[in-house]
Amino acid sequence: MMESFSFKFYLNKTKKQGDKYKIYGRLIVNRKKAEFSTPHYIEENKWDTAKGRAKSNTVNDDLLEIENKIRAIRRRLIDNNKTVSSNALVQYYKNKKTFDHYLIPYFEKFIQNMKEKNEVVQKTIQSYGTTLKSIIQFLELSYKSKNILINEIDFTFIKGYDHFMVTEYTDNYENKIVRNTINKHHTRFRTILHNAIKEDIIIKNPYINLPLKKTKTHRSYLTLVEINLIKDHDFGGNISLQRVRDFFLFSVYTGLRYQDAYNLKMDDIKTDNDGNRIIQILMEKTDDKVDVPLLDEAKIIVERYESDAAREVYGYVLPRYSNQKINTYLKVIADLCGITKTITHHVGRHSFATLALNKKVPIEVVQKVLGHTDVKTTQIYAKMMTQTVVSEMQKMNEAFK
Repeated sequence: MMESFSFKFYLNKTKKQGDKYKIYGRLIVNRKKAEFSTPHYIEENKWDTAKGRAKSNTVNDDLLEIENKIRAIRRRLIDNNKTVSSNALVQYYKNKKTFDHYLIPYFEKFIQNMKEKNEVVQKTIQSYGTTLKSIIQFLELSYKSKNILINEIDFTFIKGYDHFMVTEYTDNYENKIVRNTINKHHTRFRTILHNAIKEDIIIKNPYINLPLKKTKTHRSYLTLVEINLIKDHDFGGNISLQRVRDFFLFSVYTGLRYQDAYNLKMDDIKTDNDGNRIIQILMEKTDDKVDVPLLDEAKIIVERYESDAAREVYGYVLPRYSNQKINTYLKVIADLCGITKTITHHVGRHSFATLALNKKVPIEVVQKVLGHTDVKTTQIYAKMMTQTVVSEMQKMNEAFK
């Protein structure tokens, strides 16, 4: 259905220059009005209000050119199946909007706006940056191009991007990524395109026909026996393996993510009125405040590095190792301890959560220590260890007696 549309020039009596008034344009689309100024002033007695034109041809040629431009913009919006509104027409006329929006600068501007608004944590901004890099790689590989118009992104493009992520893309450590990680990139890209819809750049999000199905994840964790194997091994006196072991176990005992453990300083460890030592930090990923009481095993690790250079110079609690280096060393540690599971630093956090829940620590307490905003996230770790199942099932012996 064609929208109602009217256009007329008029004198704005509030904008005066000597005895002349400024000529304005007024658009009404579907009863919604928008106005804009022209560069022209004219005396009231030289203006034809009914016709919306000057009585002489002094400025009429220019006014006709402006009107023709407005009508041409309207026609182009209609031809491109874009929403026609009075405000949009004025924005395009003033060149505050353009028909040719390219994806990469638009994505970059979106990220810049997030930085300026300062409403999300740095980790989120970095994640959008990673998604942008993956799209740039996809464009260069599949389209032999560095850019694409947003209105040219269709279902075929989205499917191609998905195939690229599955078959070609690798993370910063040159590892293939799993389906759920791919879906996170899709979710961020979909957000960008949804924003383009809100700004009337496109009318339909191509993701509407691509459901993002999650695959069930099996979060690996260590049993108490396996944790003690790692804790008690001397690794042939290899200092690097011992230090990485301690870095890993610290997260087993505290539930901290790698980045939070890496950034942790002695100033972040407080002592309450009862003498309990508690880690108090804003988590890197969520920017949420957490209080993590230091368990005895964690205190031992803290005390072990009192004379470490990173502690004495910068105040860091733990030795300094990159996540990649830790994960490399953890493969060696697992082999030396006879553990067949694949261990990464994040397995330490998984192990903390799983052990706590199996030891009947209330899920609300575990949620708070882990810094989860939703208890459903914590429930992911609610796996029953074999020994817990056996112990609980022994109660059934009494039931059948």
